[in-house]
Amino acid sequence: MKTYTFIFGFVLFFFFSCEKKPDTYVTGTVVEYGTHTPIPNARLSFIAGKSNGLFEPHDDWFLDTFRTDVNGKFEFGTDEEASYFNITSAKKDDFYPMHDPEFFYPGEEENFEIVLDLYAWLEIEAIDVDSIEGGDILFHETYLKQYTPLTDYFKFIDDVKGNRFIYIYIKTINYPPTIKDSIYIEAQDTGFYQILY
Repeated sequence: MKTYTFIFGFVLFFFFSCEKKPDTYVTGTVVEYGTHTPIPNARLSFIAGKSNGLFEPHDDWFLDTFRTDVNGKFEFGTDEEASYFNITSAKKDDFYPMHDPEFFYPGEEENFEIVLDLYAWLEIEAIDVDSIEGGDILFHETYLKQYTPLTDYFKFIDDVKGNRFIYIYIKTINYPPTIKDSIYIEAQDTGFYQILY
């Protein structure tokens, strides 16, 4: 009788200790742009979605929110019935939030690396020395960041993403923008650039 009790107890222990792995399971790491330093305690939001046909809008609903561990790592599993899932945002104070969702699909096992950009600041001083008539000054990273009409003199500070080059453009009437110069901006620091035009 003791033998049967032992075997039955072992089977119960084995059954309850082996949790079923979710159908969809993703892992990943959140890191800092430029240095790849892991970011602990970053918050990630997970969304599920369902397709309603080619010409109908999709239905999206919130699933859960997780934070990265001390090594910047996260894991998420679900048995939710959906057409797709995504990590809709990754956020932490002093960092730009992630704008492009990371998509994954039912039954997949994926590993993501999500990159966040630390804030930095760029101070620009522009002085008109050649009396250019009309036009604009542009500066951006991989997208248009600022669009400022030319005046005799102006100075401003704007938020930019750190640990990268910021490209300075000059655009005047009837001419396309041309690269004037670039400046490397360290994260959590203020870069200064003077434009004479």
